Amino acid sequence: MNVEPEWFTADRVRRLQKLVAILAKIPRGIGYNQLLLILKARLDGPRDELPQLISLLKILGILNSAKGPRMRLNSEGLQIARSPEMRMRQGLSELIIQSGFLHTQVRFLHTQVEASTIDDDYVYAPLGPFRYSAPQLLGLLRSWPDIVGNSFIKLPRSLYLDLDAPWSLVPLPTPDDGTKKVVGSRGEAYSYHYLRLESATPTAINWVALDDDALGYDIEDHSAESIRIEVKASQQSEVRFYLSNNEHRVAQENPSNYQVHFWGEIDLNRHPNNEFPLLRERGFPIIFNDVIAHLKDGRLKAVPIGFRVTQGS
Repeated sequence: MNVEPEWFTADRVRRLQKLVAILAKIPRGIGYNQLLLILKARLDGPRDELPQLISLLKILGILNSAKGPRMRLNSEGLQIARSPEMRMRQGLSELIIQSGFLHTQVRFLHTQVEASTIDDDYVYAPLGPFRYSAPQLLGLLRSWPDIVGNSFIKLPRSLYLDLDAPWSLVPLPTPDDGTKKVVGSRGEAYSYHYLRLESATPTAINWVALDDDALGYDIEDHSAESIRIEVKASQQSEVRFYLSNNEHRVAQENPSNYQVHFWGEIDLNRHPNNEFPLLRERGFPIIFNDVIAHLKDGRLKAVPIGFRVTQGS
């Protein structure tokens, strides 16, 4: 399912909430076609959008297919469905934001907040720009009372940290995205999150590859001296990665200020919220400071994998 942020209108979110409530009353699961018939009778709005609403619940990770074609809410979905109405909407809003559907608008929130005020309890941002640059995100934030004021957004710091998780900034994978690209995006998200958690000044951590993927590195850390971090990610545990000519050149030009982060054992069947702490427990990321020195003294070995061939004169 590949939809633009504009798809998430208040009416569709309301219908999504009602769909969750309907599914909660079918604890043993239901077939897809039978579910469509029930929804046509009990859910208002365009009928041709019903498959999208069902698919969205699957993407959000709360609707599972049981054995065969039967579908039912999982434990997280049931917990949301059995919550009071306001909390139910908040739970769905969090999942939508963290899914990556609104990644450009979440990034806008990130920049607006860090250019404004942050204290121990709340973060603030001016309201006006959100009406034009992040209207769907603004609509979801209205699920929480007292967040959207007359001129400012006032977010509890704990909620902001939940919404500011890096996977909220990663676009939802499309059918055209290969496994390598999806794994790589996770690795970058994990390093960005890791560096922000470790830094005394999280605003100094910049995920530059979101704007320009030709720099030769993915993240900049300006909290002390400027460090450039290239992130490598793999589904295997063995340390094995490729440096492009450009990455190798930048590493040579900045030997003491260039790091490689390696994340292994990434499993795309796991949700990032669960996988990140698991990989941290397993010792990832493995960090290589001055990767050129590692190559020179044999701690890392580089093997040429091809030759550029041109016709002789």
